[in-house]
Order: sequence, then C-alpha cells, then structure tokens
Amino acid sequence: LTEISDAAAESLSKYQGDLYLSGVTEISNAAAESFSKRKGGLYLCSVTELSDNAAQSLSKHHGFLSLGDPIRVSNTAAESLSKHEGEINCMDPKGWVESLKK
Repeated sequence: LTEISDAAAESLSKYQGDLYLSGVTEISNAAAESFSKRKGGLYLCSVTELSDNAAQSLSKHHGFLSLGDPIRVSNTAAESLSKHEGEINCMDPKGWVESLKK
C-alpha cells in the first residue's frame, strides 16, 4: 500500500490511538484533512512529499506527528507545519528546518 484512498483515510481518522502508515508514500489533501481530526500519534514515515494544503491540514492534528526520510516540503508547507501544536519528528529535516525556526 503506497497510497491511501480518501475514503480509507476518513474511516481511519475515527481511530484515536497511534496510527502507523509506514508503507504510505503519498497522501492527498483530503486524506490529510481527515487525519487532522485525529488525537493519536500519526506516523507517516514513508511519505516523501507534502503539498502546501496537506501540510496546512496536518498542522491542525493534535498529537505526535512523524514524517518520513527524506521528505520534501515547500517553505509555505514548512511554515504551516510550524503551527502544529504537538511534537513533530522528522528523520531528515534538512530541506525545511530553517523555515521552522522563524
């Protein structure tokens, strides 16, 4: 499983424990919006890129957020992620960590 459907993401968003999606490499904007409603940890360790809209949605997530290695995000997406209220773990933040320091 490399991509999660929007319908599956909506169903999984109801689960309040930690959610490990280690094989998922792509996440749509709609799936990110569904996951933003979760309170448990969200592990997206294989996602390699986040769109600006997906990052904005995930910034509303209330729990631990683990992002992949490597992950590419724009400065706009990094700025959105900096508003995340929980802890973010990124295995390789070189491409966007400077934006988070602002």
